[in-house]
Amino acid sequence: MDILLTKYGDLSLGFTGDLDVVKYSQELAQEITFRIQTTIGEFDLLPAFGNRLDELIGELLTPDTLTLGENIIYSALAGSPLLSGASVEVRGVPVNATQAIFVISVESDYEPQLYTIPFDFLRGIVNKD
Repeated sequence: MDILLTKYGDLSLGFTGDLDVVKYSQELAQEITFRIQTTIGEFDLLPAFGNRLDELIGELLTPDTLTLGENIIYSALAGSPLLSGASVEVRGVPVNATQAIFVISVESDYEPQLYTIPFDFLRGIVNKD
């Protein structure tokens, strides 16, 4: 069990003032979001935690860079204890000449989950607000 965070990374409080906790699907979404939104070296407590998607900023969107993005995301998720034993697939889908959406599919003992990561090869991750 984990503590629920808001989309901005703040602690979420319930109506009684207690910390909200998450169920598996929310915990998995938080885990994926945290790993994808953190660049390697950015989290001082775990310097190897995160991803290297920033290396793709400024690159042309090609089949090779799309595959590299898929591999970077897959590697970032590989260390997650929540995904241990789960089947994880990452697929990049071009949207236009500079943007793609990375679709993460997770199948485990729970119901299958899909997550999308919008990525702009000129700016990086496109936050969903």
